[in-house]
Amino acid sequence: MNLLKVTTLITLLILSGCATTNITPEEVPPNQKSSMKFSEYKYVFIKPLTIATEFKDSNDNKKAVITIEEELFKHMLPVFQNLSEFKAYDPSKPGKTLIIEPHIEKMKAVSGAARLWGGVLAGSSAVILKVSYIDATSKNVIAAPSFYQHANAWGAAYSNGKHDRSMFTRITELASAYAADNF
Repeated sequence: MNLLKVTTLITLLILSGCATTNITPEEVPPNQKSSMKFSEYKYVFIKPLTIATEFKDSNDNKKAVITIEEELFKHMLPVFQNLSEFKAYDPSKPGKTLIIEPHIEKMKAVSGAARLWGGVLAGSSAVILKVSYIDATSKNVIAAPSFYQHANAWGAAYSNGKHDRSMFTRITELASAYAADNF
């Protein structure tokens, strides 16, 4: 009987340790309004999404970066109807230009395969996305909001990973809502 209690206790401790992530909402400061209205800019360019060095080697994170980048462009387009990819940027063009620099500061993405085989043991997913808005002429950062989203391990396991995948859409919706509020 005591062996069963000890085994159960150890199993619960292991399960609770696997279902956590070290990324918390407390790491994200409150967002401030932009110092300039985004609508004042004639041209808007978005740079490719970057990720902090310590998180970029994970294959799951690499796949997530691609998804977040696509979702971010898709959700920013209704706000900035003149949005273009950064490779089209021409500094010699006259007119005020806004540069958007998205950067993932922290991320733990759980893939569909890991969720399928590991379930809740694959742990939670979480991401912190910082989006810097830079005036191209002055090089001043006029806004640099950060956004946090997570996918609970138990909810993600119950939904067969749908909760993990929807986290990427939710983070980009938050970023585009901030842009719309400051337009």
